[in-house]
Amino acid sequence: MSIQRMRRRFAVQLRIVLWVITVAFVIGLPLVFVPGRLGLGGNKGESAEMADKDIVANADGKPVMRGQMEREFQAVMNLLAPQFASIGQPIGLDQIWHFRHDGFEQAVQDVLLLERARDVGISVSAGELKQKAQELVDREVAQLKGRWDGDELERVMAQILAQEGAEKPRDRVSERQFRQARLDWYTSEESGLRENLVIERLQQRVSSDVTATEEQLREYYETSTMQHIVVTLHPPNGANRTKDEARKRAEQLLERIRSGADFTEVAKSESDDPRAEQNEGFIEGVRPGQRSEEWEEVAFALEPGEVSDVIEFPWGFEIIKNVGRESSLPDDFETNKDELLSNFAEQKRAEAWSKYVSDARREAAVEVLDPEMKAYEALLEKNDEDALSLLEEARTEARQLGGAAAASVFYQIAKMLSEAGDWEGAADAYAEVADALSSEEGAMIVGGRAEALLGMGLAYERLGEKEEAVLWYTAASEASEIRTLHMRARSAFERLGRQDLADREREWLDSYDEAMKQRESELQAQRESAQGQADSRASQNPETAPTGP
Repeated sequence: MSIQRMRRRFAVQLRIVLWVITVAFVIGLPLVFVPGRLGLGGNKGESAEMADKDIVANADGKPVMRGQMEREFQAVMNLLAPQFASIGQPIGLDQIWHFRHDGFEQAVQDVLLLERARDVGISVSAGELKQKAQELVDREVAQLKGRWDGDELERVMAQILAQEGAEKPRDRVSERQFRQARLDWYTSEESGLRENLVIERLQQRVSSDVTATEEQLREYYETSTMQHIVVTLHPPNGANRTKDEARKRAEQLLERIRSGADFTEVAKSESDDPRAEQNEGFIEGVRPGQRSEEWEEVAFALEPGEVSDVIEFPWGFEIIKNVGRESSLPDDFETNKDELLSNFAEQKRAEAWSKYVSDARREAAVEVLDPEMKAYEALLEKNDEDALSLLEEARTEARQLGGAAAASVFYQIAKMLSEAGDWEGAADAYAEVADALSSEEGAMIVGGRAEALLGMGLAYERLGEKEEAVLWYTAASEASEIRTLHMRARSAFERLGRQDLADREREWLDSYDEAMKQRESELQAQRESAQGQADSRASQNPETAPTGP
């Protein structure tokens, strides 16, 4: 790709679409419950058609549709993007694939739960769906009215509808038009609201019979102190082990303990837990429900002082010792017993639902069909060779999806090619990331485009093409208002001997730091003023002043 073509393709956008982020703040809660397409798609018509037709997996013989997966992924991003924007930090392109895989797993889980709900006769009528949709619309409108009014409110509502895929975007819409459009959206199949309500009812049914007794509550406040020795397949300081090698080592350590060796000394010197040398293998304040079911089944069956056999886990092996138990019953237990018991019952209901969901997923036969999701599963298994091959296979479809979905695929390709020393291939992949994030939708991935441009700069730097590297580092600097990215640009300019540009970055950083100090000073002054006013009111009205700690 010529540098002239790349210049044309990636004209630096200095202006971020702030209203997109503002809208996400305002309607974030409804969007998380039933996400739309806010800020994450590419070509909306093409992407929607793909989402409707593509099957990404089969879960117990039931199809998992791409649209379901994308909705779950978008829910996460709609929640995260405004939060990262508010603190001036990048989301991090290397994290997006985790969010996409989480979205996939959530879609699989939903398919399994919906099938279980159908098996027990749970459904949602059209009237019930409309009633819930109306509640969500009322909530959205109330939130919008709490921030805007008049013409400004109508413009914001029009912007929201435009982002939700309205066929004829308008400058402004009335409240009545907005309400109807949102009601139509929530009651459509695309929203997923009906499925959410069905799963919610299934959860209520699963949890309805869960109760809690005072005896169980008292047992809950009993905590245990455990010690453990860990033997992993991938020790932090040593060569990888096969499962048989790890099991043999664990059995040898257990034999030493059975023969009289001190558990603490063995844990300190032999455990693969990197914290063992400092904490001597101790795990204090352990309560039921805090660790895996398999671990607790063994640990809580031990009597104080008793040591377990070697326990196998997916990551390796463990030996557990029950050191002892003690009660941590609150001093005000009797006074607040009813409230504590109610909270404990709610916790138990949540645990019952969590177990139900995890059991459904563990027992299911899931066939993954989508190459992108296959690639992410290979990444989880640290199988980089298969992951790269699958990502290359997913590349064409990613281009059609656009936005964060495409950026996720392209970035992982760029990263893996960089690690392999294929800097030309990495430069092209980083360019595709920047391209995918160059639209208004890309503005939601805070700092994402600038991070991709930094990657392009590094690729050209490693290829020995200094001028091109400087160009893309400069573009990255101009595309971002995030401090950490400007620090990376400054370091790059210093490496390349461009002290003039490094000094410019240092000036930007100094100005940014000064602005942050000024902002903090103003906030502190506001806090002190508010406290002074409160103290003044209290002195004038002593009867309302606080009387104690």
